[in-house]
Amino acid sequence: MAMAMAHTAWAQELQAGACLIVYGHARNSGDAAENAAWDELNARFNDQVARRLQTRGQVAESLLFKAGVTDVGEAVADLIERAQQRGCPRVVDTAVFADRETQTLVVRLRVHPLLGSVGPRAVPGAALRIGEPIYSTQRELALSQRSLARVNLEALAEQMVDAYLVHE
Repeated sequence: MAMAMAHTAWAQELQAGACLIVYGHARNSGDAAENAAWDELNARFNDQVARRLQTRGQVAESLLFKAGVTDVGEAVADLIERAQQRGCPRVVDTAVFADRETQTLVVRLRVHPLLGSVGPRAVPGAALRIGEPIYSTQRELALSQRSLARVNLEALAEQMVDAYLVHE
């Protein structure tokens, strides 16, 4: 019953146009030129996801962590602070990356709630944390120069965002 009530509240937030921080991130390969290429792909996908959410009536703000980010904890703290300042109850995680082990290009979208402290010692106004994904989808393509050049991130963003909004 508590889960159903939480889901109902979350669906009402979506209908009311609650804000979403759409953050993208690339994985650090160590090579500056390769990192720049992944940053560009991630920036394009992140921007397309934010735009699609906006065209569907959502208040969405884009935030990109570049591949060279080495202090992940600081980046996550910045993300949470921005979401908290804007009153956003959820964050959307976008990523485009290579799974070298399986030779797969992965395009992923996940939605996470922002959670406060819980339990008998819960403190109102305490720092938020990112919860486990409440929605996740990804597309996998063969990893090749051709797929990297031809991947249609706009179409994928549209399909993935629409599936997320229908899911809710």
